[in-house]
Amino acid sequence: MTHLTIEHREIIEDALKEKMNFTEISDMLGYHRTSISAEIKNRRVLVQQNLYGTTFVNCEYEHQCDKFQGIGCKRKCNNFKPKQCPSLNKPPYVCNGCSKKHRCRMQKYFYRAKEAQKDYDELLKESREGIRLTQKEINTINTAIVPLIKEQGQSINQVYINHPDILYFSKTEFYRLISLGYFDLKNIDLRRKVKYKSRNTESPRRTREEAKVRVNRTYKDFEKFVELHKEIDIIEMDTVEGLKGGKVMLTLLFVTYNFMLIFLLESQTKEEVIKKFKFLKQTLTENRFKEIIKVLLTDNGKEFYGADEIEQNLDKTEKITNLFYCDPMESNQKPHIEKNHEYIRYILPKGTSFDNLTQEDCNIIMSHINSVPRESLKNKTPYQAILNILTREELLKLGVIEIEPDKVNLTKKIIDSK
Repeated sequence: MTHLTIEHREIIEDALKEKMNFTEISDMLGYHRTSISAEIKNRRVLVQQNLYGTTFVNCEYEHQCDKFQGIGCKRKCNNFKPKQCPSLNKPPYVCNGCSKKHRCRMQKYFYRAKEAQKDYDELLKESREGIRLTQKEINTINTAIVPLIKEQGQSINQVYINHPDILYFSKTEFYRLISLGYFDLKNIDLRRKVKYKSRNTESPRRTREEAKVRVNRTYKDFEKFVELHKEIDIIEMDTVEGLKGGKVMLTLLFVTYNFMLIFLLESQTKEEVIKKFKFLKQTLTENRFKEIIKVLLTDNGKEFYGADEIEQNLDKTEKITNLFYCDPMESNQKPHIEKNHEYIRYILPKGTSFDNLTQEDCNIIMSHINSVPRESLKNKTPYQAILNILTREELLKLGVIEIEPDKVNLTKKIIDSK
């Protein structure tokens, strides 16, 4: 929603003359009625012109004062208090549409478009000029905050959550001050927006193996399952590639908690994926696996075609989870994990080989990523949130530990310096 313009304000002024209420004005302009109300109350102006152009206006004490002069009191009186119409305390808060305004001797307020626009322009100009920070505060930010962003790859949101005592002003202001050069930080030091290549929209031919594995596991089946189990925690699954043909990462995202597990695969094959699920079932125990991992949603990569082995217990005697596949070429059906992969790419940019990585490296990476606070979790970290369903001991077995806020690092340094 854009800010009100002079044209909007002229419409408001005309509408008030026609005695239209806030709801009618709101419907006409497409703004909420509370915005219209606030605009009028905040930008109404006091008008001193009175009956016959005199400088008189009725006083609140005119009936108790022995100096009352009949047609109104002069403002020079020390006890003078302008009499205000009680109607100004309720909508529309102004006299624009009042039929008595020409003969009324009480204090008047009007909404005038040109004056309202002038007030808005001055406020906007004032907000864009100057700086509220002292040199000492700038030095503190350069010492305590800038290294977290520049050297450890932390996001603006993260430092705001962890240091509200230092960053007491808005994020918009912070970005502005960076652009103006007040800190030892440049825009290039901030996280870039992730750019995605345009995807091939041509639907690939479905193989016989894919068609077979997708039976009762399509995205429509997933939607039906979730509709019947509305309280269930969804886990999105995917892989992140290094260089073509080399090692890849298997990622599992617990959507409710924004918590991501990362496992290193020697190759992008279903045998490697099955091996990691065997590890999960053994590490958590099959009963806990069944309690925690109830539904999985993934894409149509061939590495996920071992559906029966993923869904069943180790003896293949019981189905303990449910695996579903997105529609072909529809990765947007599992948006949360796609978004979360950005954190991996902060540390290991696209085109980086994973061949020299170990599972220990992946444990370090996922520990740092899961220690980044998220606004969607009310500024908790995924690690803190996942404690609702997993214990610290279980997380330790899976290779995840909690990193202290100011030690969180989203650069390659965390694995180079281990």
